[in-house]
Amino acid sequence: TLQPKIRPPMKPICLFRTSGALVLPMLALALVAVNRSEGAPLISEFLANTNSDTLADGSGAIHDWLELHNPEGDAYDLTGHFLTDDEENPRKWAFPAGTVLSPGEYRVVFASGKDAAPGDELHARFQLASDGGYLALHGPGGEALSAYADYPEQRSGVSYGISGAETHYFEVATPGAANGSGVLGFVADTKFSMARGFHD
Repeated sequence: TLQPKIRPPMKPICLFRTSGALVLPMLALALVAVNRSEGAPLISEFLANTNSDTLADGSGAIHDWLELHNPEGDAYDLTGHFLTDDEENPRKWAFPAGTVLSPGEYRVVFASGKDAAPGDELHARFQLASDGGYLALHGPGGEALSAYADYPEQRSGVSYGISGAETHYFEVATPGAANGSGVLGFVADTKFSMARGFHD
């Protein structure tokens, strides 16, 4: 007697019907164009949706933060350079005179809105938008040296930045160090258009 073949269970894919059309859950992708001028530092990672497990400053306070990386073999002087979260205001926060990135260095800047620098810490006078936005490093002439023109919505405790030639989310943030492997996006939360159950 032939026995029916038993297939292993498959991970379900939820389909939803709206106005007669089947719709797949949307995948929020992280791919964003990141501009960088040759020879300049880049904003390699940032965290815009903090939680209690994220990086604290010297006083123990939790803030948004961003990371600058100098990938070149020479030191880079950030005197006269600016960080901003507003494309219309490229000179929103200026680096203190004498701020220098050593070759290969990763430097964290807290986006705390405090404009204070206890010890060697850097604190920019703005906070990052968790629902998406603009973030850039501008040079003395106002030119964008490294810019996320329209980064996507951010997740709690998950950082965002560059891995290879693409932008990724990083479930393990690495402030002050090279980025690890990341993911391009997350499946959006499931939403049902009608109550679950049997319907005629």
